Amino acid sequence: MLVLHTLHALTLVSHPDTKWRDLLPPLEGEQPQWASLYSTLVPRPVRDISWRLLHGAVSTGTYLARFTPVPDTCPFCGVRETLAHVYLECARLQPLFQLLTNLLLCFWLHFSSHLFIYALPICGPTKLWDLLVNLLLALAKMAIYKTREEEVGRWSFLRLWGRFSILGPFTYPGGVPLGGIHQLP
Repeated sequence: MLVLHTLHALTLVSHPDTKWRDLLPPLEGEQPQWASLYSTLVPRPVRDISWRLLHGAVSTGTYLARFTPVPDTCPFCGVRETLAHVYLECARLQPLFQLLTNLLLCFWLHFSSHLFIYALPICGPTKLWDLLVNLLLALAKMAIYKTREEEVGRWSFLRLWGRFSILGPFTYPGGVPLGGIHQLP
């Protein structure tokens, strides 16, 4: 791995470290808190989603529509689905962001999209609080990812079901017909 990194060092220097530098330019001195992704407090699947989000490696409708016959709109509100829309702009996120705002006030912090995406720096005297805040933010990202994944799955199944009048022919082992699923009139 180090050999590949060394071979491509010049290419990597000019490449941004996160997709969000274009979508949500960091404030002065702000940078992604990569260390927060490796905290033992954060479960591995949650860390993976946070890592994928920081790298922009989360599929959205706009991205998928280039390769598959999937609509490029949000299944919740019908707006064009970009990475920023899924994690920051969709109207369905407002109750979650209000909850995070109230929770973060307990830590004397103000919720912002920068804090949500880039995470909180882990500092010496407040290390435990910082880790807890980053855990809350990571769990919120996972909740957004999972609810969207469930809705997209449900949406795709209903669209497919509506396209075909019969899904089948299905048979049990031995060739006995199952009958298929018929579209309702």
